[in-house]
Amino acid sequence: MSQLFLSALATFFVVIDPPGCAPIFASLTARASAAHRRAMAIRSIIVASLSGMFTVRWLVLVLGDTKVAPVPVISWRARSTRI
Repeated sequence: MSQLFLSALATFFVVIDPPGCAPIFASLTARASAAHRRAMAIRSIIVASLSGMFTVRWLVLVLGDTKVAPVPVISWRARSTRI
């Protein structure tokens, strides 16, 4: 369970890039009140979570149907079958 959490957290930081998005969010909400900024942040997290969830489900369906082995597996099998 913890390995899955760490993997998901690492993926989150690579894909979403929170440190890179923070200045953009701060500049877009510079004149808003603290309560409004908090509400916008919560809404954006919900939207990102839902859209990410549906995107991942779609990718699993699309990539699961292709039945293509990754390149490292193909190259490993090619090396192991040499005579």
